[in-house]
Amino acid sequence: MIKRIIVVCLCALMWCGNPAFAQFAGGEMPSSQTKKQKNTTQRVFTKGYKGSFDFGAAIGTGGSTGLYTSHGYQFNPYLYTGIGVGIGGGENFEGDGGDNILLPIFAECRVNMLNPNRVRNTPFAGVQIGGSVMESTQGLYFHLFLGYRFPFRRAGRSAFTLSLGYQTWKGEYHRIYEYGDNYSDCFCHTAALRLGFDF
Repeated sequence: MIKRIIVVCLCALMWCGNPAFAQFAGGEMPSSQTKKQKNTTQRVFTKGYKGSFDFGAAIGTGGSTGLYTSHGYQFNPYLYTGIGVGIGGGENFEGDGGDNILLPIFAECRVNMLNPNRVRNTPFAGVQIGGSVMESTQGLYFHLFLGYRFPFRRAGRSAFTLSLGYQTWKGEYHRIYEYGDNYSDCFCHTAALRLGFDF
């Protein structure tokens, strides 16, 4: 009789150690809902290297088109900081206008407003601050923007991006007078639209 009781107790202990029983005891039964949630909540957008390429056009008191790239560190699903460079052409609409070559070098900070590991698409905000190193546009470069990410798959690390922002840069314009030509500096204030890819 005692042997039977011991055997029953051992069987009960073994059954209690079963993972299914442990989940039941914790108030959760295994289900397809839980498994589906685990599959869709991926940890692919975490800390580490991250880069981006953008093609943009801007129009306002000046106009410009250019290609920009930024590379840096993703601290968590929300915060990215890095450095970047761009190249493009700019035109100042002040006076008689003037064509300029833009070559900005900048620091960038970008923040996702939602967790990309949990939602497919997320809006983001960012800022780029630096300066152009070309002689005709040497000076401040500033770009403040809002955008939206469209990843290739749910919770994807790589995505297409679309952003709209405010951009300013120092340009040079040319005035023609009777006694000669005059070159002056002026800041261009523009609305900037950019299409990009981040990875």
